[in-house]
Amino acid sequence: MPPERHDRSEPIKYRQRNQRACGPCRKRKVKCDGAEPCATCVGYGYTCVYVEKATRQPQSASSPVTDSDSRSNATISRPVETASVVATGTTSGHGFKGPFMAQESMIPQSSGNVPLLQHIKTRFTSAYSAIAWPKRLGISLGLPNPPRLQAFGWNPGLRAEFNRAPETSVCQIIDLAEMKQYAELYFQDVHPFFAILDPEQFSTRSTEYWTMGKRGTDFEACICGVVALGSYFSKTGSCQAEAQIVEHGRKLLDLSVAFPPAMISIKHVVGWVLRAIYLRLTTRPHISWMASCTAVHLTEAIGLHREISEIEVARHVTAQEIDLRRRTFWVAIALNEYYSSEYGRSRVALDSIVCQPLLENPEDLTFYTIAILRSVPAQTSLGSLPQLIDIMNHAMALPTKSPFLGSLRADACFCIYRMLCSTGSRLPNEQIPALLEVVRVALDANKFLRSTRHPWWNMVSMPFHSICVLLSIGSPESLGMVPLALKALKNTTALYNTHLSREALGTALLLVQGARDKRTREINSLDQGLSQVDNSFQLAISSENLDWQGEDSLQLPDFLDLTNYYGMDELLPQ
Repeated sequence: MPPERHDRSEPIKYRQRNQRACGPCRKRKVKCDGAEPCATCVGYGYTCVYVEKATRQPQSASSPVTDSDSRSNATISRPVETASVVATGTTSGHGFKGPFMAQESMIPQSSGNVPLLQHIKTRFTSAYSAIAWPKRLGISLGLPNPPRLQAFGWNPGLRAEFNRAPETSVCQIIDLAEMKQYAELYFQDVHPFFAILDPEQFSTRSTEYWTMGKRGTDFEACICGVVALGSYFSKTGSCQAEAQIVEHGRKLLDLSVAFPPAMISIKHVVGWVLRAIYLRLTTRPHISWMASCTAVHLTEAIGLHREISEIEVARHVTAQEIDLRRRTFWVAIALNEYYSSEYGRSRVALDSIVCQPLLENPEDLTFYTIAILRSVPAQTSLGSLPQLIDIMNHAMALPTKSPFLGSLRADACFCIYRMLCSTGSRLPNEQIPALLEVVRVALDANKFLRSTRHPWWNMVSMPFHSICVLLSIGSPESLGMVPLALKALKNTTALYNTHLSREALGTALLLVQGARDKRTREINSLDQGLSQVDNSFQLAISSENLDWQGEDSLQLPDFLDLTNYYGMDELLPQ
């Protein structure tokens, strides 16, 4: 077929291409409309600088203008904040229309193209907030340089802010070889369930941290969390400086929430998640719950609960960064929901979560870990018995791809069972066999984890609460599993021999003895009832079937005098 010809009577439309671009747009390789200032710089808060004339002219040898010059000048125009973003929306005479605003700042001298190697600080807020309104108003007024996201006049400013700097560095606490040793243990034992760091990126960046002096408190906090967890799971001996590293990491993380300028990045969220896991392994419930709450609050502060595709980012965003953002967000959410339900506290609820859920990845088990942690409902489900039963069915059917997940699933089911009992209800009889199977799988997992020396946080609590649930069910099948649970708790106590394990074992024995004494009292009551009747009056049940005769063969007149039953004899004639 011959090619289609254009109608000569209509002018041919060609794509209009702008003949010039400002320095920031040229540097970031984004479209520039050529206005002064251009729409991109107005929307993103850049300083719009043109280094070329409006019309291209032959360059003379005396005054060459190159792309490198424009990039250099654009960098000079804004030396600190080299990249920023705002929420998706349109800029018009009526103002900014987006539902939220975000600003991203890249610290100078950052290296690499992947998120872990870049010093990126992010601020996220709703468009109606006092933080965003000046910028939004400035955009609507057409200001060439609208105000940045800033809490203008937040307080009178009568007191100087207390700026705190780290007193030491992790490089001064341990050397690079020791750090790599415990990092390897972390990626071997913890990372498969909470894959929020890329091993290769971490190795590259941490090596630069020691050898090239490329520092950053957010990444250093991640290093402290990785080393602390690797030391905790070490089978050959923990790091002698573990406590010092944990405390140093806490001080670094406090800089993101307690001291100005509180510049936050995704690595701060990762650091708080790692700290929440470590605290769940080592200390009291309130402290680990607070750390999980902080991690969730920081996810909102930098907009991890939104998809990055909703935000116009003036840099290249890789699929790996998108995946790490989602992983970090959902792990933080899942830990907070689980800790809150387990501890009986309120979970952190965020508005407008649009972050896409994780997909199953064959390289790790994070997808399954999050599914189990999030299977525990919020306190708002306490008033709905059918909903709790459906949630229990869902939790009991979750797959367990490892012994830790088998034990973790049992903890989730125990939490749902306790919520059921707190409403005055009982688990339906048809669901009890499935729950007992969950307990059996968890006890087998506990045995395996003891053999491999993996001291996860539920090594003691899972068999202890198994005993509590089995006693609460009180059926012959559940009571028959009490010896298995007691044996698992006894062997775990013998392995670790800590105050907490001995305390749990002693409490479990007390509960079992109480259940036995209760049954004994019930049996005694039955014996006392039987003792009130002489043996000669007890019915002897024969092995033969009783032959119940019909009504006509009962011979009622033989033992009942029905004469004049209706009083009719007096009325009949004699």
